[in-house]
Amino acid sequence: MAKIRTCAPVPASYKVQVCAIRRGAPGKQIDGPDDVCRLLQGARAADRESFYTIYLDARNRVIGIDETHKGNLTGVEVHPREIFKGALASNAAAVVVAHNHPSGSPQASADDLNLTRRLAGAGKLVGIPVLDHMIVASDGCASIRESHDGLFGISTRNVRYPLATRKTGVTTLQGRSRRRRRYRR
Repeated sequence: MAKIRTCAPVPASYKVQVCAIRRGAPGKQIDGPDDVCRLLQGARAADRESFYTIYLDARNRVIGIDETHKGNLTGVEVHPREIFKGALASNAAAVVVAHNHPSGSPQASADDLNLTRRLAGAGKLVGIPVLDHMIVASDGCASIRESHDGLFGISTRNVRYPLATRKTGVTTLQGRSRRRRRYRR
């Protein structure tokens, strides 16, 4: 998956440089936590916490992976605006977020659960659902979606991630349909 970054020259009076990011053809389809764990296996041996965002198209194929935040040995500060800025720029239909635990334990902390709740709420607000929050560690991977029912506002009974579909400009999740009645004249 090629990632090409092109930055235009910026006058000295500007404080922000805007770069256009183009990505290659969509990659592998993500069906569940095991796929995410395999995709981020390189993060298991990291010596500091990092936060990753996986951008998905409407068929849950990977269109980009960003290390959105880099922290220290015991934590990483995450801002939802940075997560969804990248998702909007890459035209993502859904995201999966993940971070590593250098301690080796994939156990979710209270801070992890609060962050998950904030990100899921922000995703609902902008119309880009957060399908899961994974914790990657040397002792294995853990899915917050599987272990904490109800944080995401979507059914966790099905291990597979629901596909994001677009119908009449409204993003819905398959399996959780919004019934619309059409009246004939």
